[in-house]
Parts: sequence; C-alpha cells; structure tokens
Amino acid sequence: MKRYFVGLDVSKNETAVCLRDDRGEIVASFKRPTDPDVLLRAMNKDLAHIVCVVLETGRMANCLPDELSHRGLPRVFVDARQAHVVLSQIRNKTDKNDTAMLSELARTGVYKKIEVKNHLAQERRALLRAREIAFK
Repeated sequence: MKRYFVGLDVSKNETAVCLRDDRGEIVASFKRPTDPDVLLRAMNKDLAHIVCVVLETGRMANCLPDELSHRGLPRVFVDARQAHVVLSQIRNKTDKNDTAMLSELARTGVYKKIEVKNHLAQERRALLRAREIAFK
C-alpha cells in the first residue's frame, strides 16, 4: 500500500504543496489558492493514503489546517523556529524547496510536534489583547 507525506507552506493567497511517497520520491509539487476544497481536489487521488501533513506554525497556520483536519487529513504542526533551522540549510530557499523539506520531515518523523491553540482560544486571546490595549 502506498503511503504519502505532505509538506505545506501556507500563505494568505497561495499554498505550496509537496507530496512525497514512503521511498522519499516526490510524487507531486504544486501551488494552489489557500482554500481547503481546492487543495483537497488537487490531492484527491491520494487522500486515503496520506499519513501525515506537516506545516509550520505561524499566522496562517490556523484556518487552513483546521479545515483540512475536519476533512480527515492527519496534520502535524512543527515550530516555525525549529523548522527554520532545517529549512535554512536549503541553498535555494523557495516555497517549493520548503515544502519538499517539510514533506521529508513528515516522512522521516524527525520533528517535534507542537499543539496550536484552538480557534476559540485564539479569538478570546485576541479580544483580551485588544481590550488591554484599548484601556491603557
């Protein structure tokens, strides 16, 4: 049975994707709009065989991964600072190369998984922060 590992580099308008098989070969690499339905359609033939989706934490790391997770993809967050150490070793730093390295991290399991606060907790934190600023 084929197994696939995915690296995602999420930005506001576009998400870079790299699918890698269990032998380490890159099966697909592409960019699509940052929309879960569009991305799922692009990966559709392999969805049942996706073992792990790795992406960095950051401002864009909440909405899309939650939507992908709700649709059944096993996503894992890695700390952006830790990923940066690995990604900085790439000579030609591009979204394509970043996603290739993230998919390799997913395949090898050489990452430290972190948890990201849920959407409600993030909203509450933003409201409290805005309130704190407003009343200073």
